[in-house]
Amino acid sequence: MYFHEPTYDLDILCRQNLHIHSSFSGCAKPEMTLNDIVRTAELNGLEMIAITDHVQAATEDEFRVSLSMLKEQAKTIESPVRVLIGAELSAYGVNNFNYPNNDIELDYRLWAQNHYHVSTWIQPEDTSPVGYKNHIIETLTNLIKSDRADCIAHPFHDEYLTNSKRLNVGFAKGSVPSCFSDNEIGDLLTLGREHETAFELNLNAMAGYPEFCRRMYNIGKEVGVYFNIGTDAHSLDRIDTKQFIERTKNFLL
Repeated sequence: MYFHEPTYDLDILCRQNLHIHSSFSGCAKPEMTLNDIVRTAELNGLEMIAITDHVQAATEDEFRVSLSMLKEQAKTIESPVRVLIGAELSAYGVNNFNYPNNDIELDYRLWAQNHYHVSTWIQPEDTSPVGYKNHIIETLTNLIKSDRADCIAHPFHDEYLTNSKRLNVGFAKGSVPSCFSDNEIGDLLTLGREHETAFELNLNAMAGYPEFCRRMYNIGKEVGVYFNIGTDAHSLDRIDTKQFIERTKNFLL
């Protein structure tokens, strides 16, 4: 883990950004070269960043090539910023991973569990908010117990459901997170603590789910879970976490 003990000081947490996509992710802008990412992080006083490009099952071979290229590039960049070359991996469902053999050497393993809009994602039989909540609990429990995850990306939220034209689930944004009881959140965060799996304070997701994120943050402090901060940056202007610090404090404190 990246801190010896969990920290809940947001000014300290905002010295890192552990969710950044390089230009090797098709969703990121061409400006997101490793050199420019590191220089931008350095200019903004960040101490640690993680490159977390997407890995999809159909492009795993391509990802291995891009990962090797990023690692070679990182060796040539001199900077006080600690650079982790990782990935945003996918837990499609219970015991269903796009990283099946756990054999890719990564500095940081960020896992997305709720990309339900992706066609390969497994949907629960019960497609009500409660059905999705139960599916999230089962999938995250299995993922954390597998010891594959360093961190869970944008945990619990349902934006990828409610903004998906393909799924057309018919319920409002925030319906799934609101189904979680404090005990259910606490049980997952406690399991994360036991397996040294952090939960992400995603500075993009927080704006859409401020009340839920506050609940998760307060419960997390009680159980002693690790929180990591990430902006899910796809452009250079989203790398600096400090620009969001006051808004984040308003959401969480």
